[in-house]
Amino acid sequence: MPNSILKEEGKEVRYTFLDSKNQLLIATHNNLYKSDSVHFIKSENKEGSLYKLKSLKKTPISFKKGLITDIVEDYNNNYWISSTKGLFFMNKESVITTFYAGESTKTLNSDYIISLFIDKTDNLIISTYAGGVNIIDLRQKPFHRIQYQPNNPFSLSEKIIRAIADDEQHLWVGTHSTGLNRINKTTHEVLKVQTDKTNTSIGSNNIRSLLLQNNQLWVGHTSGLDIIYLNTSPLVITRLNEVSNFPSDEVTSLSQDCYGQVWAGTWKNGVIRIDQNHNDFTCTIFKDSQPATTAFITKRVISLYADKNLPEIFYSSGEQLIRLKLNTSGKIDTILTYEADELQTHSLNSNFISTIRKENDSTLWLGTLGGGVNKMILQKNGKYHATSLNFNNKFENIETLEIDDNNNIWAGGNNLFKYNTQTKELQEYKIPGGLNSYKIGSSYKATDGTIYMGGIDGLVYFNPNKISNNTTHATPNISQIEINNKKRLFGEEIKLNYFENHIKIFLTATHYNSPRDCKFKYRLVGYQDDWRQVPLGSRTLFYSNLPYKKYTLEVMATNNDGVWSPTIYSIPIIVSPPWWLTTTAKLVYTLLCLVAFILIYIYTKHWLQLRRELHLKQFVESQTNYIQNLRQQFFTNISHELRTPLTLIKATVEKLAKDQQWTKESENILNRNIIRMSHLIDNVIKIDQIKDDIPDLQIQQTQTIPFFSSLCSNFQNLAEIKNIKFSVNITDYNLQDNIWVDQECVTNMLFNLLSNAFKYTPNNKKIEVIISKSNKKIEHKHPTINQIIQQTKSIEHSIYIQIIDTGIGIRKESLLSICDRYYKVENDNYKTPMSSGLGLSLVKKLVKNHKGNLSVSSEYGQGTDFIIQLPCAESEYSEQNILPTIEQQSKDCIKEDYKITKESISNTSNLLKPTIIIIEDNFEIRLLLKQSLYKKYQIIEAENGLEALDIIKKEKVDLIISDLMMPKMDGLELCRTLKDNSSYTNIPFILLTAKTSIESKIEGLNYGADAYLEKPISLALLNSTIDNLLDSKKKMKNYLSTNYLSITVEDRLQEEDKDFYQELTTVIERNISDPDLDVNFLCKEMGYSRTRLYQKVNDVIGMPIKQYVRTLRLKAAIKIMAEEDIAIADILLRIGIKSQSYFTTIFKKEFGKTPSDFMKDLKHE
Repeated sequence: MPNSILKEEGKEVRYTFLDSKNQLLIATHNNLYKSDSVHFIKSENKEGSLYKLKSLKKTPISFKKGLITDIVEDYNNNYWISSTKGLFFMNKESVITTFYAGESTKTLNSDYIISLFIDKTDNLIISTYAGGVNIIDLRQKPFHRIQYQPNNPFSLSEKIIRAIADDEQHLWVGTHSTGLNRINKTTHEVLKVQTDKTNTSIGSNNIRSLLLQNNQLWVGHTSGLDIIYLNTSPLVITRLNEVSNFPSDEVTSLSQDCYGQVWAGTWKNGVIRIDQNHNDFTCTIFKDSQPATTAFITKRVISLYADKNLPEIFYSSGEQLIRLKLNTSGKIDTILTYEADELQTHSLNSNFISTIRKENDSTLWLGTLGGGVNKMILQKNGKYHATSLNFNNKFENIETLEIDDNNNIWAGGNNLFKYNTQTKELQEYKIPGGLNSYKIGSSYKATDGTIYMGGIDGLVYFNPNKISNNTTHATPNISQIEINNKKRLFGEEIKLNYFENHIKIFLTATHYNSPRDCKFKYRLVGYQDDWRQVPLGSRTLFYSNLPYKKYTLEVMATNNDGVWSPTIYSIPIIVSPPWWLTTTAKLVYTLLCLVAFILIYIYTKHWLQLRRELHLKQFVESQTNYIQNLRQQFFTNISHELRTPLTLIKATVEKLAKDQQWTKESENILNRNIIRMSHLIDNVIKIDQIKDDIPDLQIQQTQTIPFFSSLCSNFQNLAEIKNIKFSVNITDYNLQDNIWVDQECVTNMLFNLLSNAFKYTPNNKKIEVIISKSNKKIEHKHPTINQIIQQTKSIEHSIYIQIIDTGIGIRKESLLSICDRYYKVENDNYKTPMSSGLGLSLVKKLVKNHKGNLSVSSEYGQGTDFIIQLPCAESEYSEQNILPTIEQQSKDCIKEDYKITKESISNTSNLLKPTIIIIEDNFEIRLLLKQSLYKKYQIIEAENGLEALDIIKKEKVDLIISDLMMPKMDGLELCRTLKDNSSYTNIPFILLTAKTSIESKIEGLNYGADAYLEKPISLALLNSTIDNLLDSKKKMKNYLSTNYLSITVEDRLQEEDKDFYQELTTVIERNISDPDLDVNFLCKEMGYSRTRLYQKVNDVIGMPIKQYVRTLRLKAAIKIMAEEDIAIADILLRIGIKSQSYFTTIFKKEFGKTPSDFMKDLKHE
């Protein structure tokens, strides 16, 4: 060591430190010296090695106030020197910074420093005397902050920052309410520019926006817009609202377009364009100049951006984003608007856009409130594609946004975020100095790439290129555990007894750069195999009542920048069971369970045997009941079908007996219905014959065309009656072609299918029969198909028979069961079963017996078609089934003649004849009843209850004759509907039915029917019933018309007529004093039409409305005369009669004396 130093320092060296570059630092009692380099000298001296110093320089650090205690070197070759009086920092150029203890939380806790240590994460750990441990992050990110300091006149004028601009020499900061601050970037001096209520100052201290343009600073505030000329001293300020037509309104944003025009967004006047020509300014307020344009209707502008490269402007009103395209002269050429739409996938997710920035010609980045950051890609057709960056609401409210030189997005809300557009990762940064909630419009990007962001507590600035993540990985570990709220030591595993059911685990990342920002995720393998993240700021895991087994706890951690460590910490956790859950105990339990199981098995087996016997008995009983119900229902349906022809036969016989004359029509009716009954009985017999054994086929050669033509011709007359288009199409066959089939079998198939087709096909529809050799011309007409019979062996020579109708169709759920025996299709339009359930079952068995295939397709409301495929070659059948002789004839299997020769019935309207409506779905019965009644009554016909209901509403009907079982609306429902309506309740109702049980009769009478006649119907009984009902109705009318003062009139009426009678009488009596009480008044009060009210009153009371009103007036007059002693003139006022002479006339006519004489008689009494 140089002698001069030794002499100066008194030969006392207190501390030496050799750094990473072989430079030696020597601390004496008062000073610190540094050598440039040290060279080792080989020496045999046993006391130590020898080093040679080339030179030694004195540093600015002095230890006169406190002795040196330690020296460390950081990653950047800087020195940290501690003493008993503070901490010194010395960089490579020997520039010194001193740190002392103070009241602030950002200073040392104590000046007396014992030692220093730099850990692997570059944290400087400072051990102090009586001050604990202090830590300094040596890799702290270079975020800088300028804040308001109350007692410092050279600080910002207030906390809240609203606008920022950087002219390279000065930083201009607009505050919320204390004007403009100019900060010298070199000297850090602050100049405050504020309003002083003169024309030479700014117009308001409430700054909202700033714009640098050439040597001008445009300042937007709550009272308008000012221009500060930067190249003048003192500063010259022009107020635009004084030298131009710019309004005195809050200017929220400013921007300059590619033509040099300035665009201003205001709070109440929308967007404004400013053209500057030297000192002349022209302002275009589009809200006033183009008031009809939708984009300019909005008054408020939240944010605005003018492209400096392309002729277009973007601004947000808080309700939509508006895009203005400019022409070559800088005028508006095209206006486009964009709005958030929740129904669109790639739409904006918020209309409140706080910041607009442009990455390139087609990509916008938008900061929004409530929607995070939106990336908006503009398309050439005027549309757009938007992507929202929200990150689980963490990135939701964005007030400032800037794009750095690497196209990363820096966004400020409650915190500062960086979104990497390449990796799609979001990172949150915590700024030194505490939370700073950023404000709309307060961000700025300088030409050197520095980003400024202002908020509620000053401003933050940084160079994004100098912000890098900490690459040092965290090392997860467990710091301590608590078992049942008591601390416990642990080793390589954690063992718990069965009663230790609460475990608390404390985690540590062993990373001390902002350890609170370290995150953890964990999983307990064997309990929960998925990774779960610990809430930020928490370091505790808690488990309760873990099942008794072995687990492995695995933990991962991040450093303060969110980089996950590849190291996974794991430790076994073993929960021991109690003795009663050990393996030995479980073996004992298993043995006991096995014994118990054997005993239970023996008991259960016996019990199940008894249960099976009981179930079998119950099943036999239920099946017996089910079959009994089926039979009962079947015979009910058969009886209904049999009673229809019986009715026709009986009525025809009665008519013959009465007329003593045999007619061709009567013969046809008798033959037709006898054959119909025979056919129904034959079906019953045949279905029972085929049930157990299949009768032998009788195959014979048959001429195809004559056989099927003759068979189908039997239905031609029925088709004409129902006006159904019936066609038979026999293809691929000549007149001489023969087939080999069982004629009786085929006849029954075709007859049953055609009968059903005609039965369930309404009038004016279509039925078609197709006979073909090939299935190419045969295909189902509906999508839902049921293959009822499918032979396993293919048929080489076939004949195909298809029957197609356009009737009511069959529902899909019923299609699979239509050929089951006794199955009846239920239909919405048919309240009763649609058939006896035998016909299609018989067809199925006949087709199967004939070795054929059968399929059906149908669609509800559209129709049905059946396809039968039968073998037709002699070789397909055994010799024993072929008849020895060939009958070349078309078997006339159906003798039924559906043709009805209608007697010319003159039904000329005669108002004196009562009107009867006949409601019957069977055409023949309806015609028979009409023929027997037309001479005495006017006849109206209807096929079902719905049709009849419409007719009754339009026509006056005196009596109703209705069948019980009908489609769409049956007789019971029609009867109930009419009897519930007071307008029709007095019409007599006769029910005709095949149901003969007492219960059915009681049900019909309970519904309000006046008579209940069984089929077959006696025409004489029917005529007698009609006469009695109409005569009773007439007598009731006469009685009511002549006994108007009888208090028992209501007892004579039916319940429904009582309501009408009482309502009518109440309305008249309540308004009896009104002279204008007439028919029109009553119609309005009671809600009846004039015609309907006339008819109803006549039917119920039997007298005209005017007569009934007059009668009640006279009745009221008599009551007044009897109870009060008043003049006749006063009586007339109270009963609503104006003329006394008229009153005297009608009173005398009614009572045989004048009102005066009547009153005298009362007084004498």
